[in-house]
Amino acid sequence: METEIKHFSHEHPLILSGGNNDDDEKFGCKGCGQKILGSAYGCRDCSFFLHKICAKLPMEMEHRLHPQHLLTLLPQSPYHYRHYEFICGICRESSKAFTYHCSLCKFDLDISCAVRAQSIELEHHKHPLSPVLSPMVFKCHVCGIKREGVSYMCNTCSFWIHEECASLPATIKHWSHVHPLTLVDSFPFFEDFRLFQVKCGVCKEKLRRTTWIYICKGCTYYVHTNCSTKKKKRTTVIKDRDLDEAKSIHLPMPNESISLIDKFVKKISLEGDNKEKREEKLNHFSHVHPLVLYNAQSDNHLCSGSELSTSNKQTNDKICNACVRPISSPFYSCSLCNFFLHKWCADLPNSIQSPSHPHPLFLLKERPDTSWDLFNCEGCGKLCNGFAYCCFKINCGNTYVDVKCASLPSSIVHEVHEHPLLLRNHCISEGCAACPQRLLMFSFGCDICNFNLHYQCALLPRTVTHRYDKHPFILTYTPIEDGPDEYVCEFCEEDIDPQWWFYHCVDCDQSACAKCIYKGEKEYPNIKEITNAINDSDHPHPLSMVEPINKSTLCDLCCKDLSNVQIAFKCVQCNIMLHPKCSGSLMWVRLK
Repeated sequence: METEIKHFSHEHPLILSGGNNDDDEKFGCKGCGQKILGSAYGCRDCSFFLHKICAKLPMEMEHRLHPQHLLTLLPQSPYHYRHYEFICGICRESSKAFTYHCSLCKFDLDISCAVRAQSIELEHHKHPLSPVLSPMVFKCHVCGIKREGVSYMCNTCSFWIHEECASLPATIKHWSHVHPLTLVDSFPFFEDFRLFQVKCGVCKEKLRRTTWIYICKGCTYYVHTNCSTKKKKRTTVIKDRDLDEAKSIHLPMPNESISLIDKFVKKISLEGDNKEKREEKLNHFSHVHPLVLYNAQSDNHLCSGSELSTSNKQTNDKICNACVRPISSPFYSCSLCNFFLHKWCADLPNSIQSPSHPHPLFLLKERPDTSWDLFNCEGCGKLCNGFAYCCFKINCGNTYVDVKCASLPSSIVHEVHEHPLLLRNHCISEGCAACPQRLLMFSFGCDICNFNLHYQCALLPRTVTHRYDKHPFILTYTPIEDGPDEYVCEFCEEDIDPQWWFYHCVDCDQSACAKCIYKGEKEYPNIKEITNAINDSDHPHPLSMVEPINKSTLCDLCCKDLSNVQIAFKCVQCNIMLHPKCSGSLMWVRLK
C-alpha cells in the first residue's frame, strides 16, 4: 500500500498515518465528512485528512439512480450561492464535502451514498460487499474484534468486516515464519483443534474456529489476522554472545566423508579433564569389565571397513556405546562383551554448558530409570540408549541430551545465509528453510532475519556420491535455472518440491531428495541393539531390541508397518519383527 499520494483535492502530498489520532478525529474526513477511525491519508500542516477509501475514489462513476450521465467527483459543490453546500439526491441530507456531480442535471450524491454502489468482492465470501462509511461499532467477522470506522457489509447475509480486514492480502511473508502464509476463512484441520488446542505463532493465544487466519500448510503454523501486522521485537543475542565468525564452523562440508558429529564430540572431549590421559586399560564407570585400548596401527583389523559394514547392518557389534556411532580407532573395547567406546567418548567431560540450555548439563553416570534404559533426547527428539547429559534442576524435569546433540557448536556460518546462525532449542514456530518438517529438534537460527535450519539440515554436505550414479549429487537450495518443470526423486520416485533443499546431478539431470541420498541417519541409528532384551516364555528364543531402519517393514503380528515407532523387537532365528506392544503376544506368531 502506498504511504504517500498526491491527491487532486489538495496541493500538498498526503501521508498515510496509523489512525486513532486526535487531530484526525477532530477534523474528520474531507471526503465524506465522517469521523476518522483507523488509518488515513492526511496533511497535518493543513489539517486535511481522507479515509483510505475516500482517497481512492474514481474520478467518474455510473450510478443506477442517474443512468443517463456520468457523475464527476468534485472536492466541493459548484453552488457558490449556497456557500458550496449541496443536497444529496438519495438521502436528501446537506453536505459541504466531496460530491459526485452531474453539471447538466444539477444532480449530486454525497460520498456515503455513492460508495454503496462501489461493491467489492472477496475470495472467501460468496456475496459482494458494500462499503459503510458511518463509524458504527460492530464485531468484525474476520478478526473477531470489536471495530469502529469504515467497514464493508454484505446485503445478502450478516457478514460484516472492517476496512483493514477487507484489504488483507491473500498471501504474506511474515517475520515469524520462514515460509509464505496463506489467508483462509476457516480452520482446515479440525483434529488439530481438538487434540492440540492450536495457538497463534505470534501472540501464543488460542485460535478461534470462527475467524480467519493465516496458515502455512506445510508446517501447520498459524497466525491471527491482527497479529500478522505486528512488528518483530528485535533481540541482541548475537551481540551478547560476542560471536567470532572466524572461529565458527563454515558449512556445508565438501562431501560426506567428513563426519561433523565425530569432530564435535572430539572437541568437547578435548575440553574436558581427561584429554592428556591415554590408558592402555581402563576401568570406566559405564561398564563392569576392564576396557582395552586399540589403535589404528596395531589393531586395524578390529575396525576394518568391510567387517564394520556387515556388523552395522544387523548386529551393531562395533557401535560406540556412548555416541551410538560406528566405531573407529582409537577406541576401547571389552573382550567379554559387545561394548565399545571411542577414545574421545571415554574422555567426555563430566559437565558441559550447552548454549541450548540455561543450566549446566552433567554426564549421567547411571542408566536412566526408564524402560530398556532408553531416554528421549531433547536435541533431536529421538529415543537413545547411549550416554546422556542431564539437567537435574526440578523445573527442567530431568532434561536428557545425547552425546551427539550435546556436542553441537554454539554457532555456525552457512553459505546460504549472510549472518551467523546460533544454536537454539528448536524452530518449530518459525520453520526450517531447508525442509517442511515441524520437528522439536535443535536448530541454528538468525534472529536478525528469522532464518532457521534444523541442525541435521544445516549439516548436510555439499556433495554426496551414490552407488547408482557415477557423478556426485550436489546440494541445491532453489529450483535449477532452465531446469525441469517437475522434479522426481530417482530412488523413492516421489515428487520433489524444489522450494526445499534437494540433491541434483547436473551431468545426468537427475534429482534426489535429501532423505534418500544422504543415508547417515538410516545407516547409523540412535539406538544400539540390545540382545536378549526380552526373554518371554511364550517364545522359545530371546528377543533383541532394535531400531527399525527399514520403515516399510511390517510387524509380524498386527501386520502394520513400523513407520510410527522408534524401536522394535526381533528374533534373529525366526526372522520376525514386532511392535513393542505386540512383543507380549508371541504365542500367536507363527515361526517362519
